[in-house]
Amino acid sequence: MKRAALICLAMIGMGWWATQAYTQEERKADPHGDAHGQQPAEGQPSIEMKPVTVGPEHKLMQEGAGEWDQEITDFTTGPEPKVSKGRATCKVILDGLALTFETESHCDQGTFKGFGVTTWNTMTKNYEMTWVDTMSYNGLDSKWIGTWDAATETMTWNATCTVPGMGPCPMKMVEKRMGKDKTVAEFYWSMGPDQKETKSMQIVSTRVK
Repeated sequence: MKRAALICLAMIGMGWWATQAYTQEERKADPHGDAHGQQPAEGQPSIEMKPVTVGPEHKLMQEGAGEWDQEITDFTTGPEPKVSKGRATCKVILDGLALTFETESHCDQGTFKGFGVTTWNTMTKNYEMTWVDTMSYNGLDSKWIGTWDAATETMTWNATCTVPGMGPCPMKMVEKRMGKDKTVAEFYWSMGPDQKETKSMQIVSTRVK
């Protein structure tokens, strides 16, 4: 259960689905209606949904595409951390607007599998990520918000996850790029009455291809 909370990595963006239900013929017949053919309320502007344009933020995200070997160090197992191996596959989808992240590793609990989606929110100007895995008791119960620091080439993610037996748990992931082919991600969580932040895991990812 702890591992499920720790490996939350790697956002499903909804773009212009509404325009599919609103055909060109309907738009010509009713140029002032919205994507569902409804007239806007009095005083409200008419909004036309358009596809999102790929920007520099998306291109930065796309650099993570490929296959990666992972070395996972778990600091929550006692005096001595446990190290395991994994493999991650990242793919660009939706014409460059999002990146999927699929991982598989082996631990004391057996084979761990997870799947995540990352995208850039053009309205809030933040990266967003969601995640589900073979130990997700609470389903998609968290949204990770990421900010990029170009000076240090570091992405910092924050979220609040629900950990079984622990309740809401603030979490942070600091992902440092070590060139184009290596990243080091450090995970922190805050538990207990004092909500003290503790380093829980580290994942070193090395590009295979």
